[in-house]
Amino acid sequence: MKRLCPLFFLIFWMPSLPGQSWSLETTVHRGRILKHTPKIAYPIPNSSNGVTLEWLYQTDGSKDWQEHHGYPLFGLAFRYYHLGDPAILGHAIGLYPNLHLTLVDRKRWSIHFSVGSGLAILTKSFDRLDNPLNNAIGSSVNNITAFSLRCNIRLSDRL
Repeated sequence: MKRLCPLFFLIFWMPSLPGQSWSLETTVHRGRILKHTPKIAYPIPNSSNGVTLEWLYQTDGSKDWQEHHGYPLFGLAFRYYHLGDPAILGHAIGLYPNLHLTLVDRKRWSIHFSVGSGLAILTKSFDRLDNPLNNAIGSSVNNITAFSLRCNIRLSDRL
């Protein structure tokens, strides 16, 4: 635990430095795979969990479009998912650039939209002999596309 304290300090302290133009952000994901077609052969796991680590760069308005779009953030995200059944579905690892746009910015709250696309590696895919139940993942290299709509609420001037 003592070794983790400096890491947490750096992650949470560095983005708050004055004049800083970049930051780190983490997001935890919890969801469930939906059986969207009767053709899915594998048993649906109870849950799928993931985590995203994202490096964000704040634009400075040096280009006209940056100021016009509210100084968007450019990001590079690393995403990991435990899909629920490692023996059949495996894990997913993705890396993608993205763009965060501010839609509404008020004193105490804001709404942001982000979009990104890149590559994902899946550790288990369909194999007629070794993994015949996984008929949803056809290859180890796939696309990852992420959309998000976020609402940030400022609890106080310090939070």
